[in-house]
Amino acid sequence: EYGFVTHAKYVTRVLAISKPYDLAPYRDRIEKGLARTKDKKIREQIAGAFGKKTKPPKPKTFDAARGFRFDVHRAALVKAALAALKGKKLPAPIEELRLTGMPEMIRLEGLVLEGEGDTIELMLKLPKDAIPGHSDDSADDEILSKFENVSWGDIYELPWCVLVHEQIAAAHEIASALKKQKIQFAEDCKISVGAYDSSWDDVDEFEKRSRDNVAALLEEEQAAFAAACFEDPKRQRWLLAR
Repeated sequence: EYGFVTHAKYVTRVLAISKPYDLAPYRDRIEKGLARTKDKKIREQIAGAFGKKTKPPKPKTFDAARGFRFDVHRAALVKAALAALKGKKLPAPIEELRLTGMPEMIRLEGLVLEGEGDTIELMLKLPKDAIPGHSDDSADDEILSKFENVSWGDIYELPWCVLVHEQIAAAHEIASALKKQKIQFAEDCKISVGAYDSSWDDVDEFEKRSRDNVAALLEEEQAAFAAACFEDPKRQRWLLAR
C-alpha cells in the first residue's frame, strides 16, 4: 500500500494527475516498470491510458535496377569523356575541367577543358537512363512519386544533391585518368560541374548534404531511397552512412 492506498488506486491517482500531460515519450519506461505486476486492474489502467500500441511502419523497398543508378551514370560519364578526348590535342597545362550543360540541366552531357588560351568543348555520348535531362522535365518523375517530399526542384536537396556529388566525383576521375596519360594539369586546376553561370566543385559539401537529407527522410523510406539512387549496395550504404 501507498499511504493506506492500494497500488491500483495509487496508479489511478497518478494517471489522473498526469492526464493533462503527454506520457507517450515515457510509455516504454512506465510499461517496463509495471511489467511484473499481476494486478489486472493496473494493467487495464495502463492500457487505457496509452491505448493500443501501434506497430512501426514497415520499411519500404525499391528495386535498385529500376532506379536512377547514379553510380552507373557516373561510370558512364568517365567512359564517355575519355572516349571523346582520345586523339584530341589538349591544352597544356589544363587549367579547368568542367562537366557542363545549359542552366537547370540535370544531366550534364558537355565537357570543357581550358588552358593556355585554348578551350575544348565536347558533347558526350551517354546511354539513356532514368535521370531527367532538365528540371522542367522532372515534374512527373515516377521514381520520386514513391517517396515523401522529394523533387528535382533544388540542387541542394534530394535527389539532385546526390547526383551532383557523383558528377563532381566523375570529373575528378576524368582528371585522374588524364594525369595517368601524362597530360599536364596546372597545380590550381579547377575541377567543377554545372552551367557557365553557376558551378559546383566541393565534393565533401555534397556528400554531407546528401547524407543529411537522407537521414531527414522518414525512417521507413531511407533504405528504399538509397536503392532508388544507387544500384551498388556499397554505394547505398555510403549514402546511408552505414
